[in-house]
Amino acid sequence: MTLPGFYDTVKSLNQVVEVDYYLPGCPPPAKTVASAIDAISSGKLPKKGSVLGIEKSVCDECPRKKEEKKINKIYRVYEITPEPKNVF
Repeated sequence: MTLPGFYDTVKSLNQVVEVDYYLPGCPPPAKTVASAIDAISSGKLPKKGSVLGIEKSVCDECPRKKEEKKINKIYRVYEITPEPKNVF
């Protein structure tokens, strides 16, 4: 058994595959998941690519800069001390 190779970039899911619907949140609130299940079971889904739930998430409020990032090296937990600016 072998591990797959790593890529030098991180991409969001919709940059790799087509996404039918978005459930915002990390994790999405139970109420949002329940509403999505209700919409699926009743056949009352909006057009593909729609957001099922509120369109604002915790990520929208995060002060961290969203930009393309490259992974230069993977460290084990004991090998480095995180920089305070990179800690949540």
